[in-house]
Amino acid sequence: MADKKQYTVNSGFDLGALSLEISEYLKNTQKLETQSFESNNEYIVQAREASAWKKFSGMDTATTVKLTLSNNILTAEIGKGKWLDKVAGAAVAWFVFAPILVTTAIGVYKQSKLPQSIFAQINDYVNRTILTASQNYQFITCKECGASVISSSAFCSSCGCKLTSNCSSCGSAIKTGERFCRSCGHAV
Repeated sequence: MADKKQYTVNSGFDLGALSLEISEYLKNTQKLETQSFESNNEYIVQAREASAWKKFSGMDTATTVKLTLSNNILTAEIGKGKWLDKVAGAAVAWFVFAPILVTTAIGVYKQSKLPQSIFAQINDYVNRTILTASQNYQFITCKECGASVISSSAFCSSCGCKLTSNCSSCGSAIKTGERFCRSCGHAV
């Protein structure tokens, strides 16, 4: 079963650049081995753990990201690895080498969070390209997930976290990163 999301993008959207960004994110941030394929408005990025001991311990994350573009609609599908592999890894680890159970649990956790982090990267990329094409906006970084968000946003478009707080002096909204209230000048 795959997780699927759709995005409306500008004409001329560069699907190859998005594919490359996802591949680089998986390589550099998630430390996964990647390979990419392209055919007619479709890119596929595959990612997996490269080390043999990680495969044995249940941390072999096999993830496929399928990106398609049709009539300014970007469809992103992310296929998850087989959970049965994790259970088998845990059973073998218990009898062979008990400390591997910890790495198996870490592998299961990392795999469960991977689609969410990939969708956050796609969302961030789409937002940057749409906004760059229309006008110059200032961005802030969400303190919860690290996504780039338009500075005038009240909530993060990737994780939904609230980006504003209220001034303790006058009650006006304070954006993330501001050190003084715009209404009364009170230090935040």
